[in-house]
Amino acid sequence: MAAGHGMSAMAWRALSIHPTLVPNDVLAALRTRHLVISARSLYLTNELISVCELLEQSGVTAIAFKGPTLAAFAYRESGLREFSDLDLLVALSESPPRARP
Repeated sequence: MAAGHGMSAMAWRALSIHPTLVPNDVLAALRTRHLVISARSLYLTNELISVCELLEQSGVTAIAFKGPTLAAFAYRESGLREFSDLDLLVALSESPPRARP
């Protein structure tokens, strides 16, 4: 049920405090899922940093939201929030791009 709601990592964190409340195999499965989520979160966070750096070097103003940004803000750990994409708000340029002839 936790996996279906994207809450496996949070369930593991909560239930690992009192491991006698759930069967060992369930806790082990939640822990494994948490490790997978954490690894993917680190990968996507690294990609987000790279994209933001490239945009900044190109003079494009952008800000990240949701995904790893929300995880860091809300949970202080990116591996506790499942996400599968990266969201950026990009500022409009001051002058519209000119059409190419």
